[in-house]
Amino acid sequence: MAGSHRKSSRGGALVQETADADLGRDRDAVIGASIFFLAFYLYLWLYVDLRLIYHGGGIIANFPVFFRGWAFFESFTSYPGGLVEYAGAFLAQLFYYSWAGALIVTLLAWSIGLCIGYFFRVARAPGLRGLRFIPAILLLVIYSRYTYRFTSILALLAALSCVCLYLKVTAGRKLSCIIVFGVLSAILYYIAGGGYLLFAAICAIYEILMRRRWPMGILYLLSGAAVPYVEGVLIFGVSIINAYSELLPFSWKIVDRVTHEETFDVVYVLYLLVPLAALGLGLRRRFLTTGAGPAEHRGSRAKRRSKAKHPKLLTRIRLLYTGKPKFRWIVQSLVLLAVAGGAVFASYSGKRKIEFEVVYYGSAKMWGRLLRSARGHPGNHRVTNAVNRALYHTGRLGYDMFSYPQHPEGFLLTAERFKVASWDRFEMRIELGLVSMAENDLAECMGMFGKRPAILKGLAWVNMVKGSIGSARIYLGALGKTLFDAGWANEYLDRLESDPSLSTDKEIQRLRSLCVAKDHSTVFSDNEQAMLALLEKNSTNRMAFEYMMSWYLLTKQLEKFVGNVKKLNDLGYSEVPGLYDEAFFIYAYSTGKSVELEGDWGSPKAGPRIEDFTRIFKNYGRNKDAAFAELAKKYGDSYLFYNLYEFSGVKN
Repeated sequence: MAGSHRKSSRGGALVQETADADLGRDRDAVIGASIFFLAFYLYLWLYVDLRLIYHGGGIIANFPVFFRGWAFFESFTSYPGGLVEYAGAFLAQLFYYSWAGALIVTLLAWSIGLCIGYFFRVARAPGLRGLRFIPAILLLVIYSRYTYRFTSILALLAALSCVCLYLKVTAGRKLSCIIVFGVLSAILYYIAGGGYLLFAAICAIYEILMRRRWPMGILYLLSGAAVPYVEGVLIFGVSIINAYSELLPFSWKIVDRVTHEETFDVVYVLYLLVPLAALGLGLRRRFLTTGAGPAEHRGSRAKRRSKAKHPKLLTRIRLLYTGKPKFRWIVQSLVLLAVAGGAVFASYSGKRKIEFEVVYYGSAKMWGRLLRSARGHPGNHRVTNAVNRALYHTGRLGYDMFSYPQHPEGFLLTAERFKVASWDRFEMRIELGLVSMAENDLAECMGMFGKRPAILKGLAWVNMVKGSIGSARIYLGALGKTLFDAGWANEYLDRLESDPSLSTDKEIQRLRSLCVAKDHSTVFSDNEQAMLALLEKNSTNRMAFEYMMSWYLLTKQLEKFVGNVKKLNDLGYSEVPGLYDEAFFIYAYSTGKSVELEGDWGSPKAGPRIEDFTRIFKNYGRNKDAAFAELAKKYGDSYLFYNLYEFSGVKN
């Protein structure tokens, strides 16, 4: 009796010890996952900054629009996949706040991971549960590239959720499994469209390779082909292409024409992860169970081979890894973070982020932030255009223009190759007074990007400036149904009720005083003619004046530049901008003519810079190539340097 009691005590202690170990492993897994997803969230919120994706930067063409009201919702109920598409459009609007967008994406990644973990737990493959972190890493890659794939991934989550539900409730007889599969198929296809194909494929693989029920698996595969045709084509009347591809990564409706090639592989890996892992697991089990010899004999032979082949050090490390749960948890966590960090490092595009930032900050009129961001970019047409606009609004265009890369071809974005740069031009053209040209740009933007709030707001604004109040009301009415710009739209609708001509709106009246008639004429593809026409309409248009003078500097038309210098006094300048002083010196040196300025401007502040630049150039025997390094280091932000070398923005 005493011996039995001791055995019972030892058995109970062993069970308790095993339970405690399992509890400890579960606790460590929860802690590790929490740390990973916290880092995931903070990275998206603070570093990627998902509000940049909401704004789109004139790059993301597939970001959805969303309007409040039954009519908008009803339009999504008439075809399979519409409900997920509607939910995706709504949730995507939360990207407006970076913290909220990051939370939504984190919850999405976490939910997909839970589904994958549950699938492999039911499939009795705990070693594959680590795959639940792979979707989160792939999402990091997608958002580090500043692309939008949210709706397809939401359809993926719907499919995986139904897989888990199917596994949860189909432990019984075959008939009940078929009934549950049929009900879920009808519901899921209506909700998630082509995402249903993933559900059917995973269920078929599970039944064929893991439950060994071939007839059911084949039935599910046939259902995957039949349900979209019957429910999509015959019942809802959609095209056969849409019936099978709705919401899938290759659907023509959601593929971003600009960024599709960059994320093609990533999205497909995300969709194929579970089916391929399940297929590999099933085939492996199928192969092992047909092998010769009992499992325990194979295991013992493997152990003997391991002991024979592995050095003692590796054996000790393996024993430490398998025998110490804390050590194993630390190693797994470090490997996971290393893989995630490597994926982010390989995919992150700093230049692309800067492009999004400068356009976003320009729209928000955050000029200081814009200029700080642009410092890290080597320059292209959209960045340079945004920089020049910010420099004007901060009063630094005549001082710091050549601190950034400049090129005449990208100035005002009127060159032939910038036909599709509408998003980058319309706000600048409104501010200059070229409102009809801005309206054309906005119409092109709507054709490319849809009824985005920024586009609707711009169209409402230009129509109010032009006095087209009827059209303005239409755009304001649409904007009033958005989530974040409704207040601005409703305020102007109220103003139009009491003051239809907006005669008391100072900004509207100011812009009306700048506008020229028929600014869409072909003559305005010429930068100089456009600025001259604006100044002829309103000689106090300071922005038009500074842009014209900048154009003369860029194209080295110093005779015309000097000919317009008298306007400095008329426009109320308190001093001559530094770049203008440098241009006066170059003009006087090259022509032998002095520049006469009206008013008491005092001595040129650029004098010492000009003298030192000239001294350095002479020290190298006026050899441009020899003097380049020193001049670039000290004066790469000057007009003196640009005039000599014809490029800028190189000062260290």
